[in-house]
Amino acid sequence: MSNTQTNLFLESETDLDLNPDLIDKVFELICTEHKLEKGWINIIIQNTSEHNDLNIKYLNHYEPTDVITFNFNDDELISGEVYINIEIAKLNAETYKANLNLEIKRLIIHGILHLVGYDDHTDDLRAEMHGLENTYLKSFM
Repeated sequence: MSNTQTNLFLESETDLDLNPDLIDKVFELICTEHKLEKGWINIIIQNTSEHNDLNIKYLNHYEPTDVITFNFNDDELISGEVYINIEIAKLNAETYKANLNLEIKRLIIHGILHLVGYDDHTDDLRAEMHGLENTYLKSFM
């Protein structure tokens, strides 16, 4: 495995308990289990307005979403950026009666799963990703 960086950028005023080293270990675990080489990853936590701007500009989507992933993979080297909408994450946490930090970790994993090739455009694919999120969330504990 390559010895590369995981960066965390908090562009929101929300106080979160996230450890970039632990995120890096989960990222490495997911890559290793998928027989892929871990590159770099940037996790960016944003407010809705900035997140929506990205969603519209790059994906032409006008509805708010919780996570946007940009893939910068190079052959087998997995790299990218995961943008998380803190306000949607808070709503998700309320809806599912989850801790906000846990929901953010779930969204980070969701973004990493997109980087390694998973999709969530159908109910079956969403269910598969959700099961993997639950599995990898245990690595954060």
